[in-house]
Amino acid sequence: MTVKEDYEKAMLESGLKMTIRRELVYHILYHAEFPIDVESIYKKLIHEKINLSTVYRTLESFVAKGIVKKGNLGNTSVATYELNRKEHKHHIVCVKCHQVVTLSGCPLEQYVKHLKETSGFEILEHKLEIQGMCPSCKNKDC
Repeated sequence: MTVKEDYEKAMLESGLKMTIRRELVYHILYHAEFPIDVESIYKKLIHEKINLSTVYRTLESFVAKGIVKKGNLGNTSVATYELNRKEHKHHIVCVKCHQVVTLSGCPLEQYVKHLKETSGFEILEHKLEIQGMCPSCKNKDC
C-alpha cells in the first residue's frame, strides 16, 4: 500500500476530510522511524508554508480519531507523535543525544499476563521506555 492509499484509507475510516495539509503531516509521520515532535514535523514542512498551529490541530485531530499515538520519550515534557500502526513496541532512549531505538519483542508479556490473572484487571495497554546512553555518547562527550 502506498502512503497516499494508506492516508486515504485512514481518512475514510476516521471520517476526517482529506486535505493537502493533513496529507503532508501524514506523509511525515508515515516515514518517521520513531516518534517525532511537532517542531520536527513543522521544520520538515516549512517550505510548504503551513502554520505551526495547523500542524498542532492536525495532529490533535489525528490523535482524537486514533490515527496517531501521542506520547513522551525521554526526560522531557515534549510530546511526540507516531502513526498508530496497531503494533506493540517499546523504546530505549539515550539520555544525552536523545537517540531513540525501537525494541523488538515485548519483555513484559508474561508479567502482564500475571497481573491480569492476579489483579482481575483487564490490561488494555502498557508502555516501556528504557533510558540509557547510546554507544556514541558512552564512548565520548555528546
